[in-house]
Amino acid sequence: MHPKLPHIAVSMKTVLRYAYTMHLFTRSDLKTIFFPIVLFAFASVPNTTPARLMHASFWVWLHLLQFCVSNQSLSPDEDRLNKPWRPIPSGRFSVSQTKMLRWLLLPACLTLSMIHDISSIGTIFAIGVILHNECLLDSHWFTRNALNALGYAVFDAGATCIACSDDSGAFSPRVVSAQYMSVLIVLTTIHAQDFRDEAGDRLQKRHTIPIVMPHIGRVSMPLFLVAWSFVLCAVCRLSWCQFAVLLALAILTGGRFYLIRTAKADRLSYTIYNIWLALARIAPLYGSPIFS
Repeated sequence: MHPKLPHIAVSMKTVLRYAYTMHLFTRSDLKTIFFPIVLFAFASVPNTTPARLMHASFWVWLHLLQFCVSNQSLSPDEDRLNKPWRPIPSGRFSVSQTKMLRWLLLPACLTLSMIHDISSIGTIFAIGVILHNECLLDSHWFTRNALNALGYAVFDAGATCIACSDDSGAFSPRVVSAQYMSVLIVLTTIHAQDFRDEAGDRLQKRHTIPIVMPHIGRVSMPLFLVAWSFVLCAVCRLSWCQFAVLLALAILTGGRFYLIRTAKADRLSYTIYNIWLALARIAPLYGSPIFS
């Protein structure tokens, strides 16, 4: 055996271990942020190329990593309770290492945004992360929902710009209108994520909707999801098939949140909610919107 081969094998093992650790930081948010954002970019720019979509996907993932590392470095006790497999509670990374990585990712993300000529989007994202995590604005339900809505908007704008070959496609009236509607949908429904984490949020003394207004929060899920399904059908002129799928998911998700109130059930309800949200966000792009 070549003398260098064992060293190469050890190096590869180390690289794969760190790559898997980075995956663990973002694993919970792949289905809620990464894939829906990439789907929105693909739907917004149907003439994108595989290379551009890959660049957009990496930009989304690296910025998602920045957010997740920042968030998890500040709430290790919550993760020990809710998600013990994450890097800090599982012992893969210490809190100090995670905080160091968090501040290394900030210039890395800003540089990547500058390379793609979307410095302003990257800067807004970085400020939003600091406000949400380091400034603890995620502790109150209103600022938490507002910053989540802003986060989706910034992710959408960045991914769409990178996926598109020119700004005219990324900021067409149809795409911009879809982004505005997405902001409103997220603002009024994203507290769906907070029911599953109620125990951890109480530990962190957050004032999320499930904690400060549990009954109203539960009732709001079927009301808002069904209402948005009808609004999207009317405004975006969806086909009956598209509307039926959206409405069925809204009734299923909202009904589950209202009727089945365990943490395990809320986790599944949130997964179904994300399917509804992904379809609702691209509805203006696939229907015949009155504003196009």
